[in-house]
Amino acid sequence: TNLFKYGEHKVKHFLISNLKWWVEEYWIDGFYFHLVGSILYTHNGFTKFTGSFDKYYNQYVSVDRHIYLILVDELLHNLIPHIITIVENAKLMIYFLK
Repeated sequence: TNLFKYGEHKVKHFLISNLKWWVEEYWIDGFYFHLVGSILYTHNGFTKFTGSFDKYYNQYVSVDRHIYLILVDELLHNLIPHIITIVENAKLMIYFLK
């Protein structure tokens, strides 16, 4: 969502440390990221998609937010190799990050 400035180091640290806390404190073995379009796209995913890839991967994709999701996946898998991370982008499909 637009609540966070994903490009700032302190913001990424805060968000990732929260995920890490859940893993370490409660032994969470997976995370499901719901409606990631609101994170990935600067228009929050509220636009009409035609099915063409140029509508999904264009100037409206936030690079900082995309990097954040990749970083989350990498760090969680470094912490617990068997952890499951699932991302739902209602406009595309549900897919596993790893």
